[in-house]
Amino acid sequence: MSYKHDGKKTNDWLKWLKAHRLKLIECGVPDAALETEHHWIRFLEEDGCDYISGWFPSMLSPSQAQALHSFIRENYGAMQYRSFLRDLEDVSSGKHTT
Repeated sequence: MSYKHDGKKTNDWLKWLKAHRLKLIECGVPDAALETEHHWIRFLEEDGCDYISGWFPSMLSPSQAQALHSFIRENYGAMQYRSFLRDLEDVSSGKHTT
């Protein structure tokens, strides 16, 4: 059985990315997290930590953390990615040190 590329799914991701990329860059999201939909979902599921590049949410300014928090809540709700949302709350309030 061979792998079949899902062009519609890829096209949907590109449309979503076009609509949100600038906002995410302004929020401080690293480019690597936006390479593919898989990278983006992994970024969210790993609480924004990218161990390969060494990028962590604590690198965000408080205003970037608040903007990213708002983006995630608006797009995914308050229950999904709760751990990441808590980390972003800590960064935006100055509590997160690592």
